[in-house]
Amino acid sequence: NSMKKSEMNNSIITEYIMPCRIVAEKSCINSDAILTESPRQIRAFTKRKCLEIEKGGYIILDFGAEIQGGVMITITDVPDDSHLRIVFGESVSEAMSEIGYKNATNNHAIRDMVWPVSFYQTFRAGNTGFRFVKIEATDNPVTISGIQGAFDHRDIERKGAFECSDKLLNKIWDVGAYTVFLNMQEYLWDGIKRDRLVWV
Repeated sequence: NSMKKSEMNNSIITEYIMPCRIVAEKSCINSDAILTESPRQIRAFTKRKCLEIEKGGYIILDFGAEIQGGVMITITDVPDDSHLRIVFGESVSEAMSEIGYKNATNNHAIRDMVWPVSFYQTFRAGNTGFRFVKIEATDNPVTISGIQGAFDHRDIERKGAFECSDKLLNKIWDVGAYTVFLNMQEYLWDGIKRDRLVWV
């Protein structure tokens, strides 16, 4: 075996997260099917009810919490030479925004991409911070049997705690602690979407 492993391997694991709700949709059929778990392995002649997005249509999904990672998409049918536009957002408005609108960018981590797709395909797209994702059929209709969030993180114990009589302050502390956890990737980053640099 001539494979040479990197000396910089890490303890990152990937957990797969189901979308918890559909925020918005346009020109979709069987959209609720995407909220039911499906194997990521594509299967020929599946009898499962699938999400169908017509050309120019889209669906916006909520994963219930901010995560660091991307999405796994399983496609059952799509014409040749087809693409999906995949837009990640920490908010619904960001997932619906165009590059350049109100300072929306693709800097640091690509959050708005056009991805070539084919039938009988499972692929992962994205490496950023997000809670919402918009999947748009740009040039042809597409049939999708599954969409899951790919949550990359270190499997570490949360040490320390804080609790007081002020519920809002407790919530603020918890959000801060979770944010630090999300930023504990290969290094301690200053942000999972930007700047994704070692925290100084």
